[in-house]
Parts: sequence; C-alpha cells; structure tokens
Amino acid sequence: MDATDRYELMTRLVRLERELLFVRRKLTDQQTPTSLPAGSFQAVRVQVGAGEYAIPSVCVRQIIRYALPAPVQLPSAIKGVLTIAGEPIVVVDLGERLGFGTTVIDHETALVIATINDSMVALIIERVCDAIQLERAELHVPSDPLTSGACVAAIGTYAGRLVQVLDLDQLVPPAELELLTLSIESP
Repeated sequence: MDATDRYELMTRLVRLERELLFVRRKLTDQQTPTSLPAGSFQAVRVQVGAGEYAIPSVCVRQIIRYALPAPVQLPSAIKGVLTIAGEPIVVVDLGERLGFGTTVIDHETALVIATINDSMVALIIERVCDAIQLERAELHVPSDPLTSGACVAAIGTYAGRLVQVLDLDQLVPPAELELLTLSIESP
C-alpha cells in the first residue's frame, strides 16, 4: 500500500471514528464518562469562545505563550506544527474545534500542551483562567443543548458559573492523530 492509499484510508477512518463517537455518546448519554479522574481532581480552567471549560490537570504537560506554528495542509482546526524539545507537536485551535470559529490571537492567548490519546497536542486557548478543584461526584453527564459536541465529558459549577470538563480523547480521536502524524511526516 502506498502513502496516498494509506492517507485516503486514514481520512475515511477519521470520518467513521467521529461518527462512532457521536453514536456512542447518544447511546451512553446518562453514564458517567470514564475519561474523568476519580474523586476530587484538579483542572485548568480556560475560556474558549463564550464558554468556560476545564481540562483535567493529569492531561496537561505545560502551558506556554502562543507561538506561531509552522503551517501544514490539514483541516482548518489544525493550525500547524510546533517543535518543542525536538518533538513535532500538532497545534489545534480549540475554539474552532468546539464550533466557536477561529480563535483571535492576542497577548493573552496561550498554548496548553496536553496528552491526548497518548500523543502530545498543543491546544490554542483564548484565556487560561486558573487551576480549580472539582469533585467528580458533583459533575453531571451533559445534555445535548449544553455541550459543544461529544468533546464535553461532564458539566458542573465553579464559583457559581457553569464549567464544562473536556474529554480530550474525544477532541482528537486516535485515527485523526495518526492521520495528522502521517501528514506531518510526508513531504
């Protein structure tokens, strides 16, 4: 199988995987997500578009100032690649992935380097607010009108405001990560 055939098959797999995630979310609508840490856990609270989200701290490796990634020919939410410590890291616009449109870059924009499906990915974040403590027992599986797709594992409140806990493994599924890696490695 040549590189073009492999790329086409991986592209098809990404579409199917996204559809499967949507169907799985519909079927398990009321179950507690397994992607959340047990008990009390820390999370990084971020602002994206009009919402506040939490990224479990166990997934976060580093938070850095925004840096312009090297462009690549990939879907629009993928903004390019950064090299950090000699490793290429895919840069994903979280706002665009969640349906808020392209994130406007300013002096408060940050990159959250996170582990997603055993790969390092840089998420473009509008604002990093703070670190918060959440209790899994106080979180609820979201209903469709409150969420930005299947990327939200649970919802809860912090300081009286709605916070949506992201499921990073749903944000960039494994097949898509493999496709991105193939695209980066191919000339």
